[in-house]
Amino acid sequence: MRYPAFDVSGFHILTKGSGWLITAGGEPHALTEGDVVLNPSGVEHGLSHASASIEHLPAAHLGADQPDGDPVEAEFLCGAYWLDHGSLPQYLRALAGIAVVSTDGPHLRSLVGLLTAEVSDPRPGSGDPPGADRVDPHVRAA
Repeated sequence: MRYPAFDVSGFHILTKGSGWLITAGGEPHALTEGDVVLNPSGVEHGLSHASASIEHLPAAHLGADQPDGDPVEAEFLCGAYWLDHGSLPQYLRALAGIAVVSTDGPHLRSLVGLLTAEVSDPRPGSGDPPGADRVDPHVRAA
């Protein structure tokens, strides 16, 4: 899935399998289950189950519904924060591109578990909050 550049701060969490982070100017970066991809300044990037160039990835479609289909090799939980007035603050523009953080520590692993449970469970409190149409909890790479 290819995500165009836009004025958001976003994240992706690889919740199932293994995958690749693809950027326009760099080498593909291998991801393992639990890795968190931080994109503070909204640069163009892609996620895939296999190493590829960004030009060959299909465009991502944002939405809160889990896609139907065949079993997948990788599954990501994705989110983005739209910023007021459609522009990034200077401190976010100054951050370097995209960072990958491993969930080796217990605190980040706990946070990933909470986020995954929240978007997966239809219990009270897990309904569509304002802006849910801007979060894609189940991007699947087949």
